[in-house]
Amino acid sequence: TSTDGLTWSSITMPATKNWTGIAYNGSVFCAVNDNNVVTPTQSAAVSAIGSSWTFGDMGSVMARPTGIVANGSLFCAVDTVNRQTATSPSGLVWTPKTYISTDPFPSHGLGSGGGAFVGFWRNTLAGTFKAITSTDTNTWTAGPELTPAIPVGNYVIAYNGTRFVALGKDIANNGISATSTDGLNWSTVTVYPFGAWGAVC
Repeated sequence: TSTDGLTWSSITMPATKNWTGIAYNGSVFCAVNDNNVVTPTQSAAVSAIGSSWTFGDMGSVMARPTGIVANGSLFCAVDTVNRQTATSPSGLVWTPKTYISTDPFPSHGLGSGGGAFVGFWRNTLAGTFKAITSTDTNTWTAGPELTPAIPVGNYVIAYNGTRFVALGKDIANNGISATSTDGLNWSTVTVYPFGAWGAVC
C-alpha cells in the first residue's frame, strides 16, 4: 500500500493465491484470484484500507476470475474460462452475467469509463480482435475489428475522463497499445519491441 504512489509497504493477502486483479469503487478495494475452482469461497477479498481483508464468495459463478474493474457503484469481474462476467455492489456477493456467447477467447482485461464497461475479445479461428462495451453488463456491443488482430491479449485498460488507453502484449511478447475515445473504435495497434506492458491507471 502507498499514500503517495512513491513509498510502498508490503501487505499479506488473506490467502496464498494467484491474485490477478484489484479495483476500487470509492469506498473499498476488491481483489480477485483465479483459484476459484479449488476454493470458491476465497475467490475475492474486500478491504477498506488494503491491509485487513474479508473474503467474498463467488461460488460457482466464476471459474477463474482474471480481471476486475469498478464504475463507482458496481464491481465487474471477468472469467476467461466460462466466458462471462459477474458483478457485485460490495465485492462480497456476486451475480453472474453474460459476456459474449459467440466469443471463444475473451481477453483478461476490463476497463470502465464514460458510463460503460469496456473489454476485448478475440477469435483465433476467425483471426478477429474487437472491443466490446456494455452499460449494464447484461448486453455487450462489439466494435469494428482492430488492426492488426492481436493473437495474444492480456489487455489492461484505463480511462482518464476523455480517453481509454489499452496496453498488452503480442505473441512475441512485444508491448502493444491502442487508444479510444468511446471504447468501441480504437486506433491502430502500436507495437513496442521492448517487452510487454503489465499495468496502466
